[in-house]
Amino acid sequence: MANHIFFAPASSGKTAYVLDLARQTAVSGQEVRICLPTALQAHAWRRRLAAAGGAIGIHVLTFDKLVTACLNAANEAYTQLSEPVQYRLLRTVIDQLPLEHYAPLVAKSGFVQVCQQLITELKSALVTPEAFTVAVSQLDDATPRLRELADIYTAYQNQLRAQGWADRVGLHWLALEALRERALSACRDWPLLIVDGFDDFTPSQLALLTLLAERVNSCVITLTQADLVDYPRYQRTAERTAAALGVTPQPLPYTDQDSGRHPALRRLSQRLFAPPTAEFEDSEVVFGAAAVTLWEAADRPAEARRLTLAQAAHHLGWPFPRSGGAAGPRHYPLLPLYPAGSRRVWLAGPSG
Repeated sequence: MANHIFFAPASSGKTAYVLDLARQTAVSGQEVRICLPTALQAHAWRRRLAAAGGAIGIHVLTFDKLVTACLNAANEAYTQLSEPVQYRLLRTVIDQLPLEHYAPLVAKSGFVQVCQQLITELKSALVTPEAFTVAVSQLDDATPRLRELADIYTAYQNQLRAQGWADRVGLHWLALEALRERALSACRDWPLLIVDGFDDFTPSQLALLTLLAERVNSCVITLTQADLVDYPRYQRTAERTAAALGVTPQPLPYTDQDSGRHPALRRLSQRLFAPPTAEFEDSEVVFGAAAVTLWEAADRPAEARRLTLAQAAHHLGWPFPRSGGAAGPRHYPLLPLYPAGSRRVWLAGPSG
């Protein structure tokens, strides 16, 4: 079985298809590795697998766990820093540097967090400290702001190397290095690797998947595609993944893609961003003018918090602000969200 990239709209059977594929492969006595974006999705995948009858030899992993599996296959071990330890190390590094531009911010805890996020983004994009420093030095208008950020990144990475430590994204680098340079036969005995639930890949993730796709017997990746509208995010992910793996994406080979979708959700996904000239076979009006509210959130945690408040407000019959800033504790007291005898807690968030 060769490598495949399958696309289909959200909630149209992608996970059901690869779950059946994983169980069929496991029945033949071969191991299957499933890679998912988050621990919550991995937990949900295990529950669906158990509900389908289960199987022996199916390993459900997050991407970080997949990286660990690659390092284990290469017989290499590293000490991974937890986020609190990474914070303390970065704090020590910053305190020891003679910063001028950022001197007023050095004592602020938020400055360390921002530096931590920046380093994570640079590492996810496979930008080394040396490459970042060179890029900054080549700018005509290079400012102390950028030069000091490069100094922080370089000093932090030097500390990791000196101690033999690695942060979470740094393990991606080490796995790539180990597989490319030292463990040339590692992971070649993996029969099937399934990557499900992702709507985007960082450059480091895509680089590792590309390398694994060249070694495993078969790699199957599922991606989301809108019904009628080409969302730039989904389109870019599909193009980048296809170019990296050298595989042409194909529609999901599933006979009943709408079996798991509620008709109302299917109509909503088809019509929400469809052009005015779009024609539909079913002209039934399902949603009223006030049935759908669009919110814009800065990131997924903010989106999840807003949806959670909306669900709680709806459940308790409270009015929910439909405009203005993000809802917070000032809108509702905390305790009434959990009345005595309540048996349900509403949680909502984006699915991968």
